[in-house]
Amino acid sequence: MPPRPTALTVLVVDDEAPARNEVAWLLDQDERVGRVLTASSGTTALAALEREHVDVVFSDISMPGLDGMQLARVIRRFTERPQVVFVTAHDEHAVDAFDLDAVDYLMKPVCPERIGEAVRRCLTAAKREADLSTAKFQALSRTQAVIEFTPSGDILDANENFLAALGYSLDEIKGRHHSQFVAPADRDTPAYAAFWTALAGGAYQAGEFRRLAKGG
Repeated sequence: MPPRPTALTVLVVDDEAPARNEVAWLLDQDERVGRVLTASSGTTALAALEREHVDVVFSDISMPGLDGMQLARVIRRFTERPQVVFVTAHDEHAVDAFDLDAVDYLMKPVCPERIGEAVRRCLTAAKREADLSTAKFQALSRTQAVIEFTPSGDILDANENFLAALGYSLDEIKGRHHSQFVAPADRDTPAYAAFWTALAGGAYQAGEFRRLAKGG
């Protein structure tokens, strides 16, 4: 089945193939889920998370090696982390699971209704996080000069504070490269090229940067 557009990508992690396949099958029946990936251990799950964008991890807890709780602790350190739902035969880990910000805690054997409720909770949590991020950005935009660009440096948007500070209209900069704000002596340096290489690779960049206003 091809991925459903704008739907969740989920990763099912369980060392026992029958349980893993059952959860994966139930998730694949939910129209809100677009793609289902599987992993047989916490280690292979981390490898999958490095390769793929995943919205939700459905993980068993008792697994050899890196268990589900340890996996969740690693995921918790991600800059952009997927949500976590535990699927287990043991109820004694529930308190610790929610301390790790788990969205839900399912007891085996799982039923379609309970899987559906977990998906609903994940979507609700994702919307809440998105609304919070939007509110934070809007508050920041009212007080700071903000510009938005692609990882390669092409300008997508800028707020009124930015435009006023540098003396441009949006039409004058949209679609052009960020380098127009940089002095030629800095623009052609290895450091400036390294800045964009790191940004394109997802590395966080922070510091003070001199930018040229319109007319220099």
